[in-house]
Amino acid sequence: MRHRFTPLLGLLLLFCASCESPNYKPPGAAPALAEDIWKEHVHMSQAAWQTVRVLGVRETRKNNLLQVQIDLKSKIGRRRGLRTRFEWFDGSGFKLDGPNESWMNQLILAEEEFSLGAIATNPKAQSWRLNVEIWSR
Repeated sequence: MRHRFTPLLGLLLLFCASCESPNYKPPGAAPALAEDIWKEHVHMSQAAWQTVRVLGVRETRKNNLLQVQIDLKSKIGRRRGLRTRFEWFDGSGFKLDGPNESWMNQLILAEEEFSLGAIATNPKAQSWRLNVEIWSR
């Protein structure tokens, strides 16, 4: 009698396990965390991933212009140069050209926490991307 319900119990457990998917978000679920958001917007070279870590991202709109600030921390025990560039995109995903789209060089110290910030020059900007590379002389 005890073995008669074992296959039924196994099927029930299998069904319950398949209902709870890690990617499932019920309606009205909380928005994505900042740590998930930055992964869509920050593009780093392999060497940059080994050099810096993203601590946080803040995105606001002031005077109808998108503003972004990213907090980073050096993961290595020596100073290193970074090249960074912000790019802005409209609601359709098309790149918006602006005067502040050039590469900027920055020297970071060992274990230093620092911030990078930018303000879109075009009010049509809806999204952004930060490109980070290692800078060598």
